[in-house]
Amino acid sequence: MEQTRRDRKAPRQRRRWGLARLMVVITLVLVAGISAAVFLVRLPPLLRPDIPAPDLPRLLPPLPPLDGGTEGGNRPDVPSTLAPEVVLRGPGTRRAVAITFDDGPDPVSTPQVLETLGREGVVATFFLVGNRAELYPHLVRDIAARGHEIGNHTFSHPRLDQMTRPEVQAEILQTSRVLEQTARMPVRWFRPPYGRFDETVLDVAHRAGLRTALWSVDSRDWDGRPASSIQARVAAGIQPGAIILLHCAGGATEDFWQTVVALPSIIAFLKANGYRMVTLTELMRG
Repeated sequence: MEQTRRDRKAPRQRRRWGLARLMVVITLVLVAGISAAVFLVRLPPLLRPDIPAPDLPRLLPPLPPLDGGTEGGNRPDVPSTLAPEVVLRGPGTRRAVAITFDDGPDPVSTPQVLETLGREGVVATFFLVGNRAELYPHLVRDIAARGHEIGNHTFSHPRLDQMTRPEVQAEILQTSRVLEQTARMPVRWFRPPYGRFDETVLDVAHRAGLRTALWSVDSRDWDGRPASSIQARVAAGIQPGAIILLHCAGGATEDFWQTVVALPSIIAFLKANGYRMVTLTELMRG
């Protein structure tokens, strides 16, 4: 009789154990799926050029806005030549150019730019915005650790030519402090937002120990053009000593993913034509 009762219980116990194992497997799958989703959102993978920009929800704080507005709404037609001390290009004595990136750091596009530069063995100069550097200091340190140069692009990206001298001083000096303390490297270069400045801006930058640099090749990646057009504009303007303007971030309504897509082709073009890509400081050594 006892054996009969045990025989009846055995199938029920096997069913309970089977159900328990099934629940454990389902739980592990769900946990793994959630973990993978979080990882993909935090660290977007490198994408092929034929894949559009990721539409990822931001788990990190959003970028502070550019106080002066979008690039397109404030850009002069050509860089000003208000003073001879403003650098527009290098000496041109050798086949070298400087690629520069404005408005970073950004947690999505800036790492992609850094990955491309590292893969190609290329250095660049990053003109960073102070309040964004405060928000993402690990990206500032990553830029410096990879051998790139860091420049001052003001604290909040305003129209400096519309500000008082004390306001200009605060924008420039605070940014240099933030960048130097974060990156543990000197900041030697300054670029006024939108390429707009006046004598006061130049004087404040000079007294802060900064050289002011604009560009000789404007990719116009800020006007929403496709990667092929960005590459074509850069290729058309290249000459020895060129300073190339690109962006690794922008305003709230601006998308610079096409710059990320265009960058490998720009680098390939420069290499094929015998150009070295160097920092601004190295370019100006001649």
